[in-house]
Amino acid sequence: MTTIDETEPPAEGWWVRHDAESFGPYTEAQMRSFVTEGRIVAETPIRHREEGDWQSAARHPVFGPIFAALANEGPPRPEQMRGEGPDLSGTPGGPSAQSVGPAGVPVGITTPYGLPPGETTTMAHVVYALYVLNAATGIAGIIGLIIAYLKRRDVTGTWLETHYQWQIRTFWIGIVAVIVGLILMKVFIGILIIVATGIWYVWRIIKGWTRLGSNRPLEDPTGWV
Repeated sequence: MTTIDETEPPAEGWWVRHDAESFGPYTEAQMRSFVTEGRIVAETPIRHREEGDWQSAARHPVFGPIFAALANEGPPRPEQMRGEGPDLSGTPGGPSAQSVGPAGVPVGITTPYGLPPGETTTMAHVVYALYVLNAATGIAGIIGLIIAYLKRRDVTGTWLETHYQWQIRTFWIGIVAVIVGLILMKVFIGILIIVATGIWYVWRIIKGWTRLGSNRPLEDPTGWV
C-alpha cells in the first residue's frame, strides 16, 4: 500500500519575487531548472503558495540541496556572479517567456494564462463589482462571497485563486469590523472603526481589481493590505 507524505508541499504553485514583483505559479520542475540554469540565484526570494513567508532560494529545504551540489561542482556560474535578479524570460535550453512568463501570463498576450480549460477572469470581475454595489444594496456582497467560494475551487493552484482568496478575506474581515464598530458606536471609537473599515474596504477592492485587470496575482492574498 502506497502512503503519501503530507508534509511535502504540492509540486504546483511556486512563486519567485524580484523587484517587488511576483512571478508564477511555476511547477517544482520549472523551479529546479531555473536554479540549475542560473535564473534563480541563492538570494532570490521564493515561496510555495501554501507557505506564508518568502525565503531565499538557497535556504529553502526543497532547493537548498541543489545550491549545495552546484557549489561543490566548482566556481559560481556567470549568471550567479552578476548579482542580478532572476531572468525568467527564456534562455537556450530552458522554458521560454511564452510558456512561463511573468505572473503566468505569456508576453504580448492579454488572455489569462495557466487557467483550467473554459475558465476566465469574468466571474472574479463580477465579484469585485458586487462588492462595490454592496455599499448601496447590502446584499450584493453576500452574492459576491458565494461566487468567490464556488469559483475558488475551480482555479485552485492558479494565479486567479489569489483573487478569490482576497475577496473572501475582504468580506469576512470587513463584516466583523463593521459589527465591532456598531457595538462600540456609543463611544467615539466605534465611529473610527467603521470609517477605517470603509477606507480599508475600498483600498482592497481597488488593489485587487487593478491587479485582476492586468492578469496579475496578489502576492499575499491572506494579508491585510
